[in-house]
Amino acid sequence: MGGIIFGTVVMIVGALFAFAENQKTKNMSEDERWEYEWRKINKRK
Repeated sequence: MGGIIFGTVVMIVGALFAFAENQKTKNMSEDERWEYEWRKINKRK
């Protein structure tokens, strides 16, 4: 039962994060967006 609620919360939070990322990267050019994503991925390692 708790798993369903948890999953829903995770999905909502994920969607909000994706939306925030889109707002941030929407006014960047394609190259800048790739650069940004690449830096983010490399930071995570």
